[in-house]
Amino acid sequence: MSNNPEQPREFDAVLGGQVAPPTDSVVLGGIEGVKSRLNSPVEEVQLLALHEAFKYGEEGFDIINQSLIHKSTRIKWAAYELLKNKLEAKVKEELKNYRYHFFTCIRTLEGHISKIYSICLSLDGLTLYSGSEDNNINAWDWQAGEYTCICKSQPMQYTPTVSCLQLSPDGQEIVIAYRGESIETRSLMNARRIIVQNSGLYHSFVISQDGKTIFTDDGKKREIVAYDFRSGKVKYSLPERLRSISALAISLDGKTLFSSNSDYTIKIWDLKTAKPIRILSNAHTFTVTALCLSPDGNILFSASSDNTIRIWNCRQELLNSSLTGHSGGVNSIALSPDGQTLFTASNDKTIKIWNWQTGELINTLEGHLGNVSSIAISPNGDYLFSASHDNTIKVWGLE
Repeated sequence: MSNNPEQPREFDAVLGGQVAPPTDSVVLGGIEGVKSRLNSPVEEVQLLALHEAFKYGEEGFDIINQSLIHKSTRIKWAAYELLKNKLEAKVKEELKNYRYHFFTCIRTLEGHISKIYSICLSLDGLTLYSGSEDNNINAWDWQAGEYTCICKSQPMQYTPTVSCLQLSPDGQEIVIAYRGESIETRSLMNARRIIVQNSGLYHSFVISQDGKTIFTDDGKKREIVAYDFRSGKVKYSLPERLRSISALAISLDGKTLFSSNSDYTIKIWDLKTAKPIRILSNAHTFTVTALCLSPDGNILFSASSDNTIRIWNCRQELLNSSLTGHSGGVNSIALSPDGQTLFTASNDKTIKIWNWQTGELINTLEGHLGNVSSIAISPNGDYLFSASHDNTIKVWGLE
């Protein structure tokens, strides 16, 4: 080897890093230098190394891609900014896999003059419906930020608060729960039908996937009642005595109903026999506010005013895990379309995004000035919508 000090030596990274550097050596450049500087305790050094990684083709891309889940928020966002404008299909696919790490508020919808309690989406995801304490129901073209009031209370006329909205499975009617008084539907032409006259303390309801049956709490008898969705006639009752129903969910095949009540238990009902088949005792330490099921029906998610979300193997009556991190009661939960990601909305004014299988907190969305009461995810999973007691709706996605 030459004794010329200007010539590269065996372990210099300028040779491409093909030979591993010796122990305790200092790497001066090349891809090994990038890797070394990314382990620096100084974020500015890491950021410079991340930008340099682009020089090294596929290996550099892999380094930037790995930084999308870096423990430092600055490093994660720097990696995202470097990748988001690249057009390669591989890059776009990788960003899609990590999209919920980088959700941010892209739009705020204003139009209600009081607390918003519930939102739901049209089947195509283009129209958002919202119900408020101001007793108005608005239909939003959320991309344009414009709305039409499709149900408005009359001046000087008492109208109970709109507490819960849900679209019928065929997308033709909005089902509206008025707090403690009635459940009714309105078609998009504003034709009105009252289904249930007394909807119970918690005004919770659920519609079977075939659109034929609506289940809700009878506020007087303290029973879960199955009503014919079209006629409003009682089909049958489930003998849930003495306790008010706080949340309901139904399996996709319509065979199993899940209910929670004010004694903090969750019951699983066989709708063929109208009898409970399992009881999850002491499911939470305070009121269960929301239930939802995984697409395969094997996993049940429950949210509570005790600030937690619990994940159940509902067929084996086992508690798989609990998610903790909210500092206020959890009001609403939603699953991504692929069932892999859980969204939770809380009185602590935040929405949290979880990998529920690992328990990892992926992201916390901040920006609301009041309790977050309701959330909805778009059919393609690209947008999240949140309603709040600050009278606004926020749209979250990738910039």
